[in-house]
Amino acid sequence: MTTTGVTDSGGRTSFTYTSPTAGTDVVRASFVSGGTTQSSNDATQVWTASTADTTAPTCTVTRLITGPPKQQQVTVVDNGSGLASITNVNAINGTVSVPSFTPGTKSIVITATKTDQSKRTFLDQTQCLLFPATSVASNSQVTAARSVVGA
Repeated sequence: MTTTGVTDSGGRTSFTYTSPTAGTDVVRASFVSGGTTQSSNDATQVWTASTADTTAPTCTVTRLITGPPKQQQVTVVDNGSGLASITNVNAINGTVSVPSFTPGTKSIVITATKTDQSKRTFLDQTQCLLFPATSVASNSQVTAARSVVGA
């Protein structure tokens, strides 16, 4: 590849390029002065293959606790870049505990606890928790935890 640039008053110019493949490129600048080509030293750029994380976090109801109080544990997993945040966890007739975690953590367990045991709303339905989970690579998904067994 050859590119040209106009220098500033200090004789500097710049250019940018990227490579879609892994490998090594050698960069050399040159200019012509008085009919003679002058070249810089070689500069080397090593490109590595990228394995971008494009998968959003997932969640699964992993434990049902009959109580009282009735509880449900939901495991949130991001095996790519790891979890960045879990926010605005909402539950009908329940409280939700999201443990603190370091960004990049691959898996955490959220515990939801039924508030009024006499009401058949929370933990008695297939879909019980709704929350956005975001990975370190900024993949996000509004997640509904679904129970795999009846409680």
